[in-house]
Amino acid sequence: MSKRKDILGLLFSLLLVGVAAAVASFFASGSTDIYQSLNRPPLAPPAWVFPLAWSVLYFLMAVSAWLVWRQGGEGVSRALALYVGQLLVNVFWPRLFFADQAFGAALVWLLLLLVLVIAMIKAFYPISRWAAFLQIPYLVWLLFAGYLNFMAVVLNSP
Repeated sequence: MSKRKDILGLLFSLLLVGVAAAVASFFASGSTDIYQSLNRPPLAPPAWVFPLAWSVLYFLMAVSAWLVWRQGGEGVSRALALYVGQLLVNVFWPRLFFADQAFGAALVWLLLLLVLVIAMIKAFYPISRWAAFLQIPYLVWLLFAGYLNFMAVVLNSP
């Protein structure tokens, strides 16, 4: 693969997650006020942690997908389809949680996201172990988000 194609592939991957982050951010507008108004569980981080964490996670996602793409070969199309699928599901979670304040629906959506991310990691692993390993912080964060989302349902339901 040429160096130019390699760099363009990385830039495209970064652009794709940048667009996803922008859409998610749009859906999450006003999220700090909503988050502050919720009854939050122990271990709930301050609001400023979320944009920082997501910036790192989106960057790791982009690099991970790029590693799979540049490896090429068998299974890459399926792995990248799972990647794009989980990215689309990821983008709409803030809409359910923050914009609609449908905490129960957001939790179900998050469970779908977790299933897709686990499938994606399994698909990445035979292609690029590094790509799979770079997704582990994302998986851990989603598990933590699951705890926060579940507790939002428990602590904020009428």
